[in-house]
Amino acid sequence: MRASLSNEKWRQFEEIINVVDIRMHMQEFYGDKTHTMMHTNFKKLMTTCMQDGDPTHEHGMHVIELIDKVVGLKLIIPNELHEDIILLSISYSFNGFMVNFDMNNKRPALKR
Repeated sequence: MRASLSNEKWRQFEEIINVVDIRMHMQEFYGDKTHTMMHTNFKKLMTTCMQDGDPTHEHGMHVIELIDKVVGLKLIIPNELHEDIILLSISYSFNGFMVNFDMNNKRPALKR
């Protein structure tokens, strides 16, 4: 194919290929709104707070579900941070538990 095109036409053809590759990459990255979904779910995760009277188990499962959504969108969150996110989101009425937890340096295993 190269032999049938002049140098100028070949250069234009190569530019088109590069532009098409860039466009395809952009569509792949933004086409399914992955970035927007990650931002939305991460914001929900970081702003979720347990209200007094809410069931602790349900709140914990909700936070774990949000963590799984964000991790599923290829955001890497270390397991230790999973625990901290959950602990920071629980109600202030659990402050006694938090002090005891920190003093005894306990690390729970998250069950999904």
